[in-house]
Amino acid sequence: MQRGDQDVRVSSLRKRLLAESPQEHATSLESGFFDAGLDEAVRRFQKRYGLDVDGVVGANTLADLNVSVEERISQIEINMERWRWLPQDLGVRHILVNMANFELDVVEDNRPVIWV
Repeated sequence: MQRGDQDVRVSSLRKRLLAESPQEHATSLESGFFDAGLDEAVRRFQKRYGLDVDGVVGANTLADLNVSVEERISQIEINMERWRWLPQDLGVRHILVNMANFELDVVEDNRPVIWV
């Protein structure tokens, strides 16, 4: 699904996104039209979960939308435990790797180093 589509599933998508971020949703929940407001809500969701931000509800976005509350809580607990074992001070020079987003940040003198 994407902007411009009209489908009975659009109403369910609206309700799902509203459950996660009630303050970010202003359009009618019953609308079956994928409008600009819903496109923006989908893009915010995709960005939040490290997905390709394209506004299209494809297989990856749909899979993340269908993660249960219990599974999200478990993910948060696991990540909090991982953070607990990291040193409080990483030093002035360190590397942060975000495998899920395929990102690597090199920090030197407490500032990100920009690679050219």
